[in-house]
Amino acid sequence: SRTSSAETSSQTTASTKSEIHTRAFKDAAFVRTLPSTKQRYLTEQDQLALISMYYLALTHGDPAGFENDPGAKFFYHRISNYAPTTYILQRQAINGHKTFEYLAQINDDNQIHLYQFKNPDGQPTELHQLVPKYTEFPNSSVKLGQLVTGYYSEQDGPYHRTMWAMQPGQAWQY
Repeated sequence: SRTSSAETSSQTTASTKSEIHTRAFKDAAFVRTLPSTKQRYLTEQDQLALISMYYLALTHGDPAGFENDPGAKFFYHRISNYAPTTYILQRQAINGHKTFEYLAQINDDNQIHLYQFKNPDGQPTELHQLVPKYTEFPNSSVKLGQLVTGYYSEQDGPYHRTMWAMQPGQAWQY
């Protein structure tokens, strides 16, 4: 049986995508070299899942790190009246204890800057007492479209399970 050239190219594309995703899970620097892919529409939950996958690669975390943390829930908060668009991801343990995971900012060019908290349990003193002190991850700037290329998938897998772990929290006022 002969395979049409369209089938061959779609099989090649699927395996290439899989190889890109596998490498992207572990290598944040690789993600920053990828071409940008446009998605017609990404929800906030999609965007936070993409950023979270990148955060796990940056911190050398398990790509299933958020889904494999059954003792916690993850809430993202958008600072509603602040530019650039700023999200904070918080981890809430079963006992209610909250820690700050990361802060992400997305500018008008869809460039993302990712920040780590110096003390995730620290006293909120920055951004009008919303978050503890934070610093940018070295060399972490990445385009949203590069995260789409590196992580977005229609198939069930680490990206989708991370997306479902992200829960919208209330908007915060700056």
